[in-house]
Amino acid sequence: MNETPCNREELLVTSGCCDQCLFGPRAIVDARRRAEVLEGCAARQTWFECHKGTLRGQHAMCAGYAALAERGGNPKVALLLRLGRSLGVVHTINPETGARTPCESR
Repeated sequence: MNETPCNREELLVTSGCCDQCLFGPRAIVDARRRAEVLEGCAARQTWFECHKGTLRGQHAMCAGYAALAERGGNPKVALLLRLGRSLGVVHTINPETGARTPCESR
């Protein structure tokens, strides 16, 4: 797939949850640790990064976290996503392979 680069800063978001996602049925942490992670994100006013992406050097917001934010779980991150999409700086990546898509806009 051809990558369409942006001429601006970008925000990477995974296109879906990986097979070990914090938000999936086979999460690699228990419910207590998940709650701690989410509380830490809220306290630092940041988002949860896909651990598989970080291992590849791609710092991408987890799709599960993006969905949680957009359902009211983190209004600041939801606003960031809306603004990023309107500015065309949101890229999605495959959580398993790291393959990227062009800038996303809505």
